[in-house]
Amino acid sequence: MPKQVFLLLNHLVDRRSCAEFSKIKKAAPKGSEVFMLFHSDGQGHPLFTGNIHKFTNRDLNNIGFPMFRETIVPGSAHFPVMAFRRRYPVYDFYWVIEYDVRFRGNWKKLFGHYQTSRADLLTCHIRQYHQEPDWCWWSLRHPDKDISLQERYRSFNPIYRISASALAFIDRLHQEGWVGHYEELLPTLLFHHGYHLQDMGGTGIFVKTGDRNRFYIDSPESRRGRLKKGTMRYRPSFTKPGWRWNKLYHPVKHHTDKTRV
Repeated sequence: MPKQVFLLLNHLVDRRSCAEFSKIKKAAPKGSEVFMLFHSDGQGHPLFTGNIHKFTNRDLNNIGFPMFRETIVPGSAHFPVMAFRRRYPVYDFYWVIEYDVRFRGNWKKLFGHYQTSRADLLTCHIRQYHQEPDWCWWSLRHPDKDISLQERYRSFNPIYRISASALAFIDRLHQEGWVGHYEELLPTLLFHHGYHLQDMGGTGIFVKTGDRNRFYIDSPESRRGRLKKGTMRYRPSFTKPGWRWNKLYHPVKHHTDKTRV
């Protein structure tokens, strides 16, 4: 079986995040590893015992090419993952789960379903430009090359899995000058260079037969791509996971949660 690592991307020092980490750790397939990928400002430490990989803004600024903006959000949440792969290049697949994602059920159900998938990018809500032309983050650019808007894709990545080869490829393309919001950059560049994309639910063209709305209920298509409905959405937040069993929910935020760094 491929060697996998599960990364819980987090910046909060709280018990609920640590409890979710424990659930993911228990559900991870045998032989895989689990890390908390912790965005540290030097003022706190997660309240748990387990693998932790800390990073700071300075670490990301030293990666060798610029982020989409000056901070991780918006558009550069894959930078910590690229930095992690550089330090731990031993895995075949890298799962990334943001702190405010919850699964209504046992995570083992989700992870087990994709054990045999060889998709290079397994994520949510993969859409073509013509479906959401007024989405605000269409901004992919390169000093000398171009991919027309009509040939671009976007995805929604609070949870995703990326192959080692795809992650290394994205790292190299950044070094060659490609810049863009990672929810456009990842699916567009990978698709146009022969990598395999797969949607873990929803209703789009990258959903495999039998997986339609399997692990999340899609937000209705809209020109602006705001993702206001469904179980995997941008806004509004959930205060707790909904009632639909074996579904992903995002964003699940408690009223005391701090804004993401």
